[in-house]
Amino acid sequence: MFNQGQRPAINVGLSVSRVGSAAQVKLMKRIAGRLRLDIAQYREAAAFLAFGADALDDAVLDVLNKGTMLMQVLKQPMFKYLTLVQEIVVLYGALNSHFDVYGTRLNEIYMYKRMLTNILALGETAYFNTGSLIDIIYDSGDNYTFRMFQEEANNFLTSVRKLIRLTPSVIKTPL
Repeated sequence: MFNQGQRPAINVGLSVSRVGSAAQVKLMKRIAGRLRLDIAQYREAAAFLAFGADALDDAVLDVLNKGTMLMQVLKQPMFKYLTLVQEIVVLYGALNSHFDVYGTRLNEIYMYKRMLTNILALGETAYFNTGSLIDIIYDSGDNYTFRMFQEEANNFLTSVRKLIRLTPSVIKTPL
């Protein structure tokens, strides 16, 4: 996987830590809970396709499309690490249909992810109020609910997509 450009290399069958999910933030566990299942289903469907399946039903095509999008979202350039906030927001967006508008157009998926991570790296701007999103993610107590996170994340992800619609050349820029 690593040599195929998938960084970090993800093998859903192996655990890389004895600590496991105990080391994860509660919000990350809740958001990424079904990521492992989605990737396993994608790999199974891709293996089925490799054996020369002629006709695929819509359910298998949906699994392949979603898996292709997830694998693109999970890619990171070498030595360019995402912060916890960036990881959580991008994974939430990928697992909750915010990337679906781009289908399997890998360049556009990459550019949307890059725009999200760049805006989150800036912190609060005149257009994006990311402060409350950051407060919710780093909340060590139980001051915020998951519903509050969903609302803030959905607002942020939708706002970035609206910005892209206003300036479509941003998303079409080649890598």
